[in-house]
Amino acid sequence: MVATPPTIIIAHAAFHQPAHYIGFTAALDEVGLTEYRIPQLPSSSLAPPAKDAFAQDVAVLRKTIRSCLTSGRDVLLLAHSYGGIPLSDALADIPQTTERDHAKVLGVVFVAAIVPEEGESLAKAMKTGVAEWVRTEGGVCKVDDPASVLFNILGDEAALTEAVEHVRPQALSSFTAPAKTASWRYYPCAYVKCKKDNSTTMIDQEHMIEKLQRRCEWTPTVAELESDHCPFISMPEQLAGLVVKLVEDAE
Repeated sequence: MVATPPTIIIAHAAFHQPAHYIGFTAALDEVGLTEYRIPQLPSSSLAPPAKDAFAQDVAVLRKTIRSCLTSGRDVLLLAHSYGGIPLSDALADIPQTTERDHAKVLGVVFVAAIVPEEGESLAKAMKTGVAEWVRTEGGVCKVDDPASVLFNILGDEAALTEAVEHVRPQALSSFTAPAKTASWRYYPCAYVKCKKDNSTTMIDQEHMIEKLQRRCEWTPTVAELESDHCPFISMPEQLAGLVVKLVEDAE
């Protein structure tokens, strides 16, 4: 492990909240990555959805990235599913290094995540279109049967119950708002394919990898896990192992 490990910032998935990532942060602690931030994105909430939920998500992520960089530590960004879209816009105004401390963004790790082109919303970025399991009620989206869609390899009954209880409604506006930039292309990128994902299909994940290969200024790293949509819960140790390897390679 490097002398001063970076801060890991997670842009969480739609319908998720920071509680879904507790097991993963424990696994990060075990591999020496003890600094991490998981800001709650306003679009995933029990509160009535805001019309500018996507813009609020972008602002929260940008503020978190800037705050971590100014502390003097490098940052590695993890985008989970929907989180890849607001994260791309959040990176647009982030300097490659800070003048004072030379802290920088080491790269972006997409975990079964959306890799947006300029002008693409989540709905447009997916090759297979809007998922059938997303149910819309007014300005809110909900998940039909999250256990089988998001957490389908999670065998521990108590962990599965807890994961489902933490699922939140998602603002519809966050799915229709387009990304303004594809800022990820200026950073080293990696993609973690989740091969048993019932949410983001392999067709869509391969489509995202093709975007990285075509447009990223670095050759992207591709890894695979025999995971459902949320390896942060189902395979936290294996995912943490991949992340620490990427940190070492970035340094």
